[in-house]
Parts: sequence; C-alpha cells; structure tokens
Amino acid sequence: MSARLRFAAPAMAAVLALTLTACGNSSGEKSSGSSSSASAGSGSLASIKLTGDAKTAPTIELATKPFSVGAFETRVVKEGTGDAATEKDVVQVQYNLINGTTGAKIDSNWGTPSGFDLSDTQLIAGLRKSLLGAKKGATMLSALPPAEAFGTAGNTQLNIKATDTLVMAYEIVDKFTPLAQAEGTEEKLDPDLPKVTWKAGEAASFEMPKSDPPKKLVIQPLITGTGPKVKAGQTAVVTYTGALWRNGKVFDSSFAHSGKFSFAVGGKQVISGWDKGVVNQPVGSRLLLVVPPDEGYGEEGSGEIKGTDTLVFVVDILSAY
Repeated sequence: MSARLRFAAPAMAAVLALTLTACGNSSGEKSSGSSSSASAGSGSLASIKLTGDAKTAPTIELATKPFSVGAFETRVVKEGTGDAATEKDVVQVQYNLINGTTGAKIDSNWGTPSGFDLSDTQLIAGLRKSLLGAKKGATMLSALPPAEAFGTAGNTQLNIKATDTLVMAYEIVDKFTPLAQAEGTEEKLDPDLPKVTWKAGEAASFEMPKSDPPKKLVIQPLITGTGPKVKAGQTAVVTYTGALWRNGKVFDSSFAHSGKFSFAVGGKQVISGWDKGVVNQPVGSRLLLVVPPDEGYGEEGSGEIKGTDTLVFVVDILSAY
C-alpha cells in the first residue's frame, strides 16, 4: 500500500491494524475447537467474562490482573453462520479492546464497524489470526501476546508496553469478497486521452498523447461496473497504476505493494483527484483519471513528481463498504 497517495493520518482502527468486536453477554457462551491454549503466561480466555448487551460495547471482566498469555488464544462466545472468512475477504467488525496488564480500555468502535482486508499482509498477525475462519454474526474473544501484536517495541501512542497482552472482544458484522478486477461494460476512450494497456495482476502501461495535458480533472470510465455507486464516507478497495503525463513513466502501483489499496472516500486521505474521481462511480468500474497539479500534489510535488506534473491513473474499484 503506497504512502505516496495518502495525505492524512489513518484513524485509530487503522493505527491498531486490528479491530474486533463483541456483542452479547457472558451467558450461553460456547467453547470452540479453534481455541488454542496459552503455552505460558498468567491466564486463559476461559477465565474472562463478557457483560452487557448487544446494543452497547461489552465489558471485558478479567478474573485477575495482570492477565497475560504466552501464545495467541481465541474463544467463540456465540457461533456465527455461513462460510468462514478467508484471505480473499474483507471482514467488518466492531470491537472492544483492552490492555490485559491493567484492564484499561485501549479503543472501541462499537456501533461503527471497521473493515479489514485479510489479503493485506501488513495487518498485525494477531488480527489476521482472529478474523481468518470467523463467520458472520459470531461473537469472539482473542488474547494477543506481544509477539502477535506490537512486539518488543510496544506502542507508546496507545500506552502499550512490550510485555502487555491485548484482549479483544469482537463481533463479525459482515464479510464479503472484493472483485479481483473490474467487471462491467467497456466504454469508448476519448482519442485525446492516454491509451492504457492493462494486464491482470500487473501494473498498467500508458501511451501518452503528444498534446498538452488538460487543465481540469478528467474522469473517464474505461469499464462501467454494475455494482452500487461509491458514496462519500465509505471505504473503497481499489487497484491502481499511476504515471506521469510528460513521459509515461509509471511512478507507483498497488501491485508493487500489497496488491490492493483502501481509503476513506472524501476523507482527504488521498489526493483530491482521487476523492472526486471515485465517488459516485459504480463498483466494478475501471477509471482513467487525469489529475492536474492542483488536484494532485500541488506546487510542492512529491519525489519524482514535479510541481507542474499532470498525473494519469488507471483505477479498478473492487468494493466499497
């Protein structure tokens, strides 16, 4: 995932790179065959109770403090339904997260679920372990030892020390599989715009016109998708390749990173040409975006991108949630 496209710092859930939830109470809990026992430490998830109801973030009650485990452990509190989440899925979760050492709350997104792309290898290991195999509607508990969370460095921003175990109660609100690439109706390309050669799973290449670039943002569908239109405030999952109008050189591509890229539409996390280009476009679309400097990186530029450069992107919208 390219840092170049981002302008704003991600939200807390993205900083954690792990979001989960728990709804329901401590009654009627079920043990899970997928649980793993801690090889060391001072506790087990079996000793933890959840109290509250499905409308509010549950309270995680530790039997003893400090609570720690020597290995990742998870427990199903309430069974879900449907297919288990795989590495191809995006999982939406709401969660309550505490520090097992002190019992202090770290974060909660209860009522405003966050989505996590399980194909993203940059996710914290314990998060991926928690969500892989989970089913929609399930309520779960996970304990993440330091090795599965922030390691020996801890996280000073979140007041997490190198020895702290994290305890997460979470509910799987939804899961879905993004498209692999654009799907829909092919559109005719304006002959005055760059020509795009696109190969599945690879960065695109461009043939740039010899004329001067347009002064205003151009949004040209190459494929019009059949999915719902992307709304401001949603998270869009895309693939992209970006090149310079002046010489056709590719300066960045999602395929050079994790393969896919996610951002909050209209959240000013990316250049304005992207926020304006993707909103109201159907999922499944492939877009050609021609971005003038004032809709890109401005007079300052960025790295090899000069302050006078017009940028050209091809973007596949794989999902929005």
